[in-house]
Amino acid sequence: MNQASVRLVPNATHVENMRRVEKIWGKPLVWNRVPVERLDLEAQQQAENE
Repeated sequence: MNQASVRLVPNATHVENMRRVEKIWGKPLVWNRVPVERLDLEAQQQAENE
């Protein structure tokens, strides 16, 4: 897999008791075909070679 869809959905009930939060966005934010890069492979290969 080299791409993913990312969706952020607001949840007002999670922050309604936080005084510092004055507003949140009202609709889901969606990004399609976001490049995905594995960052753990190099570290894993180094650990296996040690």
